[in-house]
Amino acid sequence: MIPDMCVALENRLKLVSLRPSGSVAQLVEQWTENPCVGGSTPSRTTLRKHSTLMAFVAVGVSCFLWVIAFGRAQGQDLRVFGGADVWGVVARPSTDGNATHVTTQPAIGNQLVLNHVVVGVEWAKDAVKARIALQEGAFTRANYGGADSSWRMLHEASIQIRFGSSWTLDAGVLPSTIGFESMLSWTNPTMSRSLIADNTPYYMLGVHGRWQVDSALRIGLVLMNGWQQIVDVNKQPAVGTTLLWRLARETDLAVNTFAGLEPLTDGTSTMRYHVNTTITHRFGEATVIHGLFDVTNQQRQAGRSSLSFYAGLQAVHTLGNDVQACLRLEHADDSDRILYKFGTAQNVTVSSASMNIDVTLRENLRWRSEVRGFYDPQPTFAIGDGASSRRWYALVMTGLSIWL
Repeated sequence: MIPDMCVALENRLKLVSLRPSGSVAQLVEQWTENPCVGGSTPSRTTLRKHSTLMAFVAVGVSCFLWVIAFGRAQGQDLRVFGGADVWGVVARPSTDGNATHVTTQPAIGNQLVLNHVVVGVEWAKDAVKARIALQEGAFTRANYGGADSSWRMLHEASIQIRFGSSWTLDAGVLPSTIGFESMLSWTNPTMSRSLIADNTPYYMLGVHGRWQVDSALRIGLVLMNGWQQIVDVNKQPAVGTTLLWRLARETDLAVNTFAGLEPLTDGTSTMRYHVNTTITHRFGEATVIHGLFDVTNQQRQAGRSSLSFYAGLQAVHTLGNDVQACLRLEHADDSDRILYKFGTAQNVTVSSASMNIDVTLRENLRWRSEVRGFYDPQPTFAIGDGASSRRWYALVMTGLSIWL
């Protein structure tokens, strides 16, 4: 089997950073540590104070603790998982205070927010594993803004069945097979998400079958309910493929695809094809570099089609046992806004650079800080209720993450 430290669940690869040993963040199987299920391609929503937020969290935690206690009393194999993070974000140009429009790009501005809370239970017995988890927070509310908004509190509901040593079947509300980053910030090397991560699916309703061909190659086939959908919108399922290949001892290649009907701005639906590629190379025990490349093709009327491109580079370096740094460079070019819905201009051409510093205060508790800048010659950034005339946008973020 491909080692967990390399990757697994080849879809949305997850980076677990700052382990107590001080070793560099490695790609591990999402099934074993808080898989990511969330939303992306968010609609423009407005973040306001929600008095029921903490009530939802308290009820969810109480229910899950009761289930665990009951299960253990019955001798069942149950465990709890989850986490939470609180962010403080300063944005320039400044936004409009308490009614800040939330798209996860550029970010939440000039607020202290409970970004994301996840609490879940996992049951495992022999070759079967089942998970269910609830979620809340500003990140969740920002991303579940469309047809799936009523499902935003469901983080995951899935079952995995292993057939021998080579075949695995996952079904339910699952991490999407498209993309590189998790919705859970405490599993990522950066606080914020890349441009492509926030505009491709975090979750899906579907079935993912995988075959471990040999120790270096894993392939899979996916049947899903459209491009990030739990509800039935397009009335036709989409398909995808996954591939994880260890090219060399220190180098891995992941290629994931999507093909399915997706709506255009005029309300019609045409075929969308997406290819997501990640190359990971490890330099010793301290440094990992991830090269990211995505291309999307959307068919148009009268036989024409539109293309969207993304290229990114993330370098993660461990500084001692408790400090980790990550540098990110990226560029997105979407001439007809197939994927990128934020902003006001038709053509989105955005570049971004960021630096992230993580400090482990104690086991499962991390202090994170990030500086990030965007540049778009259009410009496309929307500030408050209108368009900004600025071609740049800058963020300074800091916060605490805790996880189980």
